[in-house]
Amino acid sequence: MAGGGVPHSRERVSGMAVGLAVSVEACGAMVAALISQTESTKEPHSAGALAALSWLSGRTDERPIHRDVEPATWLTLGPEMDLAGRVERGEENATVPPAYAAGVLDAALWAYGRPRHPLI
Repeated sequence: MAGGGVPHSRERVSGMAVGLAVSVEACGAMVAALISQTESTKEPHSAGALAALSWLSGRTDERPIHRDVEPATWLTLGPEMDLAGRVERGEENATVPPAYAAGVLDAALWAYGRPRHPLI
């Protein structure tokens, strides 16, 4: 997984309404790495990525941008990523900075096997 790449395993995270393209192990390892990075750097990008992967993997039901309690489903995923994109581009005022929103988007793209940037 060096460089933020996605392993070839296409297992879905069990119990998820939105199956991920990365394995349970890869998702867990990335969450652990993001926890460490967020604690040490306090960077909003890694905090956003951590919040997104925690939500997408079912570790929490708190949406990373809306900050309300809604589990990750196909009905909640689209609006959350749409808002993250608008915040990242500065089109929407939010309580989170654009770098945090970019981390949310990057983590979602990584989780679905289409990373645009390495998460770590």
